[in-house]
Amino acid sequence: MLRVQRLRAFSSSVALAALLSACAGEPVPQKQLTLAEQAIGQADEQQVSGSAPAEYALAREKFDQAKQAVSDGRNDDGRRLAEQALVDANLAMARSDAEEARARAEELRAGIEALRDQIQTTPLNK
Repeated sequence: MLRVQRLRAFSSSVALAALLSACAGEPVPQKQLTLAEQAIGQADEQQVSGSAPAEYALAREKFDQAKQAVSDGRNDDGRRLAEQALVDANLAMARSDAEEARARAEELRAGIEALRDQIQTTPLNK
């Protein structure tokens, strides 16, 4: 009889510990959500949706999924998706910056070519 009581007490303790650890779970990833939201806001300000539309759309989509995951209590998924959204938003901004730099370099190259042509066609005054 004593053995059965000990077994029940042990089983109850294990069940309670499992329940408490499940309730504790992963904390809400507020920092990751905030960082992702800020990066997406910065991407909005830089209007990257025109020069890096795929990366920008992916960042927004993952951020929305992260918020939904947290709302559903899946904080680990929410953290992971928020981190991915942050990376995608940063990638969109980097691609946009690279595209702008490429366009400026092309303008400079065209200007240099025009100056070369002008130098070659202008006679020297001696």
